Order: sequence, then C-alpha cells, then structure tokens
Amino acid sequence: MQLFSQQCVLQDKFPSSCLSQRKAYHLAVHASLGLLMNATLEKTDAVKSSSLAIAKAVLPYLDKAADIQERAVGCLSHVLPVSNDATLHFITDKSR
Repeated sequence: MQLFSQQCVLQDKFPSSCLSQRKAYHLAVHASLGLLMNATLEKTDAVKSSSLAIAKAVLPYLDKAADIQERAVGCLSHVLPVSNDATLHFITDKSR
C-alpha cells in the first residue's frame, strides 16, 4: 500500500484506481481490527502471550480515521490490562 500511495502522490493526482485502493485498504484494516477485537475479548493464554505483539501492531492505527482508531483502542483495551510489558510499551512508545 505504501508504494502504491507514493506512486499516486508522485503523480500529483489521485486517479480512481488510487482512491479505490485506499478504500479497499481502509475496509480491510477495519475488518481486521474488528476480528482482532473479537479474538482478544477472552483473556486466554494465547492473548496474554501475544499481547505485546498485538499492542505493537495496533499502535500505528491510532492516528488513522476515527472508525479505525475506535477499533485500535478496542484492541488495546483488551490486551493492555493483561500484560505489564504491553502497557509499558504503550506508555513509553515515542512514535505517537
């Protein structure tokens, strides 16, 4: 997606193919974060052991569209309480 977006920006225009790719990307991220929210709802051993990786994966989506932010925050609300490492990473992350 990054390379494709750069090509669109380099062309200094957003043809319909670029816009449709952005919409498809948005829908895919929205659906994936929703699935992740559902998967992390139960505090299983798998969620506990993967919580740091999940937190790291979700953090970049906190500055996206509002619906994506909501799902990213939902995922974080499920994984941060079960892992001190994930919570510490979230607090000390400088990329936000």
